[in-house]
Amino acid sequence: MLDANGDGSVTLAEIDSLAASKDVNVSGKRVMVRDTDGDGAVTQAEYLAVAPGFQKADVNNDGVLARKEITRVSKFLAQAGY
Repeated sequence: MLDANGDGSVTLAEIDSLAASKDVNVSGKRVMVRDTDGDGAVTQAEYLAVAPGFQKADVNNDGVLARKEITRVSKFLAQAGY
């Protein structure tokens, strides 16, 4: 279980501990960027909040990435070498 102490949030230590116990090389830093209040833990609400970059990709601000918007992002990523 990722939330090892059951407090409703996940810390970098919990992520690293789970990865080590499963012998998986995973960095919790990607999850921790969602710690929007800076308290060192990511709540479910913080994790599920809009992903960085989504608002830029959602050109018409309707909360959905349409085919044109996804195509635009895909072309940008391809040009950037991803």
